[in-house]
Amino acid sequence: MTAQLPGALLPLLLMAGVAQAPGEPLTRADLRPVYDAVVACAQGNDEASCQQARQRADRLLDRQFVTALCKDNAFAVTVRAVPVVGNPYERREDLLRRADELMATCTAKEPPSAQPPGGQKRP
Repeated sequence: MTAQLPGALLPLLLMAGVAQAPGEPLTRADLRPVYDAVVACAQGNDEASCQQARQRADRLLDRQFVTALCKDNAFAVTVRAVPVVGNPYERREDLLRRADELMATCTAKEPPSAQPPGGQKRP
């Protein structure tokens, strides 16, 4: 994929974690922009920072080979990262907890399943 991209796009994609080989787990450095965006939304409670958090979390949903917990947390961010009146403590804490969980759950690969596709047992 990366060999066919124009040179100017490659650094941007690498920063977003999109150009990484699909079988490789995400690193903490790949997830740092997502984490920072979610924290900014939790604390700032404004549309710009929350939209950034939703967009970055949404990109995690399309990645292959990330854990189901990672995708669950990313989906929760896409739903909950919206500005609200008053910015209650529970909302901030929920988003901050989700940001921490994204860092923890998105850096590992999904464990291999006990059975191969098709339901046949291994010899």
